[in-house]
Amino acid sequence: MKIIIRADDLGYSEGVNFGILKSIDDGKINNVSMMSNTAYAKKGYDLIKDKGVCVGLHANISGGYPVSNPTEIDTLVNGRVFHKSSFYREVEEDIVDTEQARIEVEAQIEKFISITGVLPAYIDIHATNSGNFEEGVKEAALKYGITFVPADFSGRITNFKGYKLKTIVKSSEPNYEPKQVFIDSINNNVQDLLLFIFHPGFIDKYLYNHSSLLIPRIMETDYLCSTDFKDYLNKKKIECIRIDSLV
Repeated sequence: MKIIIRADDLGYSEGVNFGILKSIDDGKINNVSMMSNTAYAKKGYDLIKDKGVCVGLHANISGGYPVSNPTEIDTLVNGRVFHKSSFYREVEEDIVDTEQARIEVEAQIEKFISITGVLPAYIDIHATNSGNFEEGVKEAALKYGITFVPADFSGRITNFKGYKLKTIVKSSEPNYEPKQVFIDSINNNVQDLLLFIFHPGFIDKYLYNHSSLLIPRIMETDYLCSTDFKDYLNKKKIECIRIDSLV
């Protein structure tokens, strides 16, 4: 069986950066999504740039400051900062302007290039429930020739590179237990390809003040680096593939 395991939010904070580094060094993470607009993005990339992992852009309009001029993307910001992810969940209609989303994502692509020296291996979306945002991301990805990785967080199947792809991300659910979610997902799988999205990290002050996802990050870091996890992969003959191997 082949699966994709992805660590999201590189650059969110120093604690997240080091949690992702540990999940690479001591675990099986080989796909990492970076938030290029964040203050800790370059430090995070410098930690993992020689680790041989596939690094993509985590397109983000719900955390930190925009890369583009805030006056050009007024549907995405509150003053000079992005709306929080809770804002997008609470509004009754999709208030994101697709063109503004494209402008910001293109700026984030350019920032990614300035940090890494290369195009993102792929592009995906960070924590925003907006069809208009997704369309803007797709337009920017098409312009730069970057593969867009879809993710349906409701569990529905999406098409990706000839595969039927199912996304598994349960970090925000009550009583979340990474090991059980992973094993149950593998045992119940009848699809071509599973995409597991994890958020490894350690809690630092910035994360504590800005993220609703705290304890699950520690739990995921611990499980991804555990002997149990690696033994289970070997027992089930599961191959963790890089996203760029499908591109």
